[in-house]
Amino acid sequence: MALVLLLQNILLTSAIALWRCRGQRLQLGEWIQADLSELAGVETVARAIGEDCLDALLYMGGTWETHAFTPQYDFESCSDEDIARVIAVNLVAPIRLVKVLLPALRRSHNPKIVFMGALSGRDNFPAREVANSASKFGLRGVVHALREELRSQQIGVTVINPGNVGTPEVLADLAAANLTGGEAIPLSDLLAILDCVLSLARATRI
Repeated sequence: MALVLLLQNILLTSAIALWRCRGQRLQLGEWIQADLSELAGVETVARAIGEDCLDALLYMGGTWETHAFTPQYDFESCSDEDIARVIAVNLVAPIRLVKVLLPALRRSHNPKIVFMGALSGRDNFPAREVANSASKFGLRGVVHALREELRSQQIGVTVINPGNVGTPEVLADLAAANLTGGEAIPLSDLLAILDCVLSLARATRI
């Protein structure tokens, strides 16, 4: 189950939105509880948006296999349910969300779609997590296709592929050697990139 935040006509999903707004949940925007791994959850979000204008869809939702990014990860031991869940949340859900929210995005004067990927979505990145890597690599394909499909409507589409992001949870895992992937980038850097993308002119279309 995920919490989705509708804040000033910008739809944010999952952990980073929660981190940035924690302690202020009651004061900021409209919170929507929805299981985005299921079509019914996507429809819940669409109903909550209704006929409103949506300036940006920021899909930061993400999940991964049990023991991912640790020495204990073993593909052969992954359950089918684990694999299906990762693909559903990381790849299928953002496709479905864009489809149902396009009418709301068209009402904006400068609509943006931004997906949060990962380094494992980059060419030849040495990640071992099979389902997570497949979903993040697939997200790049979704962005390339959507950018062409929506070019005539001037809806910007982009994907950001960071490494470890320095949330308190990630920093604690790195300090305890429970997480691989090297030094974390500051969360403020990621938020600065998001602010930049959202501020670009409509003609830029990224």
